[in-house]
Amino acid sequence: MLKVLVLAFFFTVAASLTDGDMELMLVQAVWRHGDRSPTKTYPTDPFQDGNWTFGGGGFGQLSPIGMRQHLILGKLLRKTYVDSGFLSKRYSSKEVRSYCT
Repeated sequence: MLKVLVLAFFFTVAASLTDGDMELMLVQAVWRHGDRSPTKTYPTDPFQDGNWTFGGGGFGQLSPIGMRQHLILGKLLRKTYVDSGFLSKRYSSKEVRSYCT
């Protein structure tokens, strides 16, 4: 998560250092998932799949910490790109493309 925040900070600083005759044309942002629960446990682990329901989970799902990390990242991206006027306040598929693997 720290790498994501550093990357977002870099883009924020880079955007603020532009000259008056320059215009931001494209932003590419890449991040991985936030904190997750384990994908599996060892056979005698007292915490099996049924114990990982806190936060809507189950094995391999976002933990409450991971959910909070994505909320913070979303707020940072909104402040940087929407509130600055680079993106419109309403979603447009012509402005934003999203890919996941």
